[in-house]
Amino acid sequence: FTTSFDLNSKQVLKELERRSLPYTEIDLSEYPSKLEDIKAVVDAPSVPHVFFNTRYIGGVEDCLRELKRWDNSTRYRSPIERYEAEIAPGFDPSNAHLSLPDPSEKITHLPAKSRKANLFVETPEGGKLSARDMTEILKELVPSEACKYKGAVFQKSFTGSKLVGEIANRFDISTENALRFAAKLSRDGFIRHVDSTNFPPRSKSS
Repeated sequence: FTTSFDLNSKQVLKELERRSLPYTEIDLSEYPSKLEDIKAVVDAPSVPHVFFNTRYIGGVEDCLRELKRWDNSTRYRSPIERYEAEIAPGFDPSNAHLSLPDPSEKITHLPAKSRKANLFVETPEGGKLSARDMTEILKELVPSEACKYKGAVFQKSFTGSKLVGEIANRFDISTENALRFAAKLSRDGFIRHVDSTNFPPRSKSS
């Protein structure tokens, strides 16, 4: 379980892909209704939430530790060999909270041209703000700072979980509705996931 604008979610997916490990991603920014399912099985507010079939691994640090343990295993020649032996033969989760979302519930991304033409933003309480006013509110809610991601330090950035929490507090809405609104802001171009092409890192950490 991930969100499209969360740095930790991106890191976990990249580590799985680096090891050629298959995975099924449920993006909560596209399926916010699944947030209630996560709350029913995991007592942790942030993403990602990683499961190996029915076994809960944890968040980003837990998953990275588990993957490193797989890297160092002497029983298997590679992580993918271990996956084929231990994970692939297993059953899909029978718990309804871990089931794949209904495709009809997916929040559809708007075309880029439509996003650029959208000069106003509908707020969670039904009001409207200009793009400039929304930008100023975001600056107030989550002051930009230097954030570390994948060994690099990015300026003028913030974490997705912090943004969702601040939106929930500002508009007095649930985490699920805050997640929906944050996803909309991402689709409309108000926030972007950091990488070396749009936010060059300041320096490498040791």
